[in-house]
Amino acid sequence: DVTHIHSVNTKRCKVDNDSPTYLWHCRLGHIGVKRMKKLHADGLLESLDYESFDTCEPCLMGKMTKTPFSGTMERATNLLEIIHTDVCGPMSVEARGGYR
Repeated sequence: DVTHIHSVNTKRCKVDNDSPTYLWHCRLGHIGVKRMKKLHADGLLESLDYESFDTCEPCLMGKMTKTPFSGTMERATNLLEIIHTDVCGPMSVEARGGYR
């Protein structure tokens, strides 16, 4: 009966035609090839084709960094010329002495 099909709204990772090396890389938390070779040497992984292992896009995205801030910074020339503060409150938790 086609009228009772439930839709699944959760996202799933689709992996088609990926090499076993890439699949193990993903299953083991995106570990590097050097660690995978160590697992193979310890007898925990089967022999894998490391040459077919292409770059992992999630690993590359995780290593990306923001570009450095290029704005000019004002340096204080006199004492207390620039003051940086964090202001918040009143606090919901009562401190010693009843202060908030």
